Amino acid sequence: MRILVFGGTTEGRLLAHALAEAGQNVTVSVATPLGAEELGCAQRMRVLCGRLSAVQMKEMLEPFDLCVDATHPYATEVSANIRTACRAAAVPLRQVRRQASEIPAGSVVVPSAEAAATFLEETQGNVLLTTGAKELHAFSRLERSRLYARVLPVCESIITCEREQIPHSNILALQGPFSRQLNEAMLQQ
Repeated sequence: MRILVFGGTTEGRLLAHALAEAGQNVTVSVATPLGAEELGCAQRMRVLCGRLSAVQMKEMLEPFDLCVDATHPYATEVSANIRTACRAAAVPLRQVRRQASEIPAGSVVVPSAEAAATFLEETQGNVLLTTGAKELHAFSRLERSRLYARVLPVCESIITCEREQIPHSNILALQGPFSRQLNEAMLQQ
């Protein structure tokens, strides 16, 4: 069976390696060089790197028997493109879903980065932003010295932080996953 995995997450990496170890031919498509680096290599596993449109995905899918969407839970546009491409190529699709995190009592839940920024305008103190570089623009109306942006350790993320005027001392360029203990330590710091 020829399997195409759209990955870039821990779950996608684990699945790709498990399939390869089980003797399946697996191709993994990741969006960035960091995703490819994190994936590593294994026998029977081929890694492709680069962002794709739905049309490009459809063309890529044609020789495959199965497609697995193991992209980030918030990558809704990519997942929609994968669904469209699989339908067009008549390739069955499976999706790896990350287990939902437990929300502690007293948490404030908002529907978007913009809503979080609106909420934070009425608060004081430092803010640990773990939304990634793509969402930093939503917080542009907040005082930059309050913002500590945890972003991937790639040039594009640092450039985005600079464009959004995040102080260099407040840029936390790190690759997850992050343990609860590390998150708590960052918040306390």
